[in-house]
Amino acid sequence: MDTDRRLRTGEDIALNKAGTDIEALTPSGKAYRPININHYATKKSAAQSMLDVALLMANSSQLKTVLFVGPHYRFYVPLIVLLSLSITLQVVVGLLLVFIGK
Repeated sequence: MDTDRRLRTGEDIALNKAGTDIEALTPSGKAYRPININHYATKKSAAQSMLDVALLMANSSQLKTVLFVGPHYRFYVPLIVLLSLSITLQVVVGLLLVFIGK
């Protein structure tokens, strides 16, 4: 097979062809498979979504703490405004991504 010859001789193999399932054996006998870009993008999107949820939870926790401390705290009003703005923007961006993704 042409692909096996290229792997053995060290020639470059194009990985950008759609639908190529090149599976060959390395000299150690292990199977070599190219990177599945779609799988990588899915994992990256899932990780980014988890980070977005973590940020939203951290902001809501900080807002709860500021509200619990009360108005005698020095930065009470700026923190309320900034945390509320951050949470609102996160919700808006999340909703936009849901509707744009459809």
